[in-house]
Amino acid sequence: MKQTLSLFSLLFICFFSFSTGLLAQEEGEMDEQQYRMLKKGKKYWDAYRKNFPDKAINLSGADLSGMDLSNMDLSGANLSEADLRGVNFYETVLEEANLSGADFGEFNGKVAELRRTNLKNADLSMADLTGARLRKANCEGTNFTGASLVGVNLEKTNLEGASLRETDMENTTFYRTILIKCDMTDAENLETAKMEEVIRKKEDMYILDQPDYR
Repeated sequence: MKQTLSLFSLLFICFFSFSTGLLAQEEGEMDEQQYRMLKKGKKYWDAYRKNFPDKAINLSGADLSGMDLSNMDLSGANLSEADLRGVNFYETVLEEANLSGADFGEFNGKVAELRRTNLKNADLSMADLTGARLRKANCEGTNFTGASLVGVNLEKTNLEGASLRETDMENTTFYRTILIKCDMTDAENLETAKMEEVIRKKEDMYILDQPDYR
């Protein structure tokens, strides 16, 4: 009887833990194990991703402030609403990551791989994004006020409703970039920016589907 009860209790606990895990996943809660691995550093994080290559990375709302994430692979990670102030993103791979609503503070994203990244409504004011790769990123409503976009590739990037006020646009590339309602007030070095086939109104969105002859 005791053995049966113990077995039943164990099964119940397993089922409860599994159900709780699923519920947490459904609610989009941060993965505590992934958070711990990331905090331990690149060696542990690389090993984790190698062992669980298909597991979705969920660090939404995580406090990553001040962490060194340089050269780490965070592609496809959910970092929405995360605290990323003071994080070292040097050559970090953030391709297709979700960074919407994240707080970067004075973010240093030099040479950061941000292609196809979701930066919707993220705060990147005063950010140093010199040389960052933002091709095809979703930057709708993103705040780049006072940021350095020197040499940044914004090819086919969605900047609808974004604030580029007082940004440094020296040699910034805008090719088929969506600039609908994009605020570039007092932008610096705009005359050196490379602008080609940019989209400034909804009716011009068809340009994105045109053959690329470059």
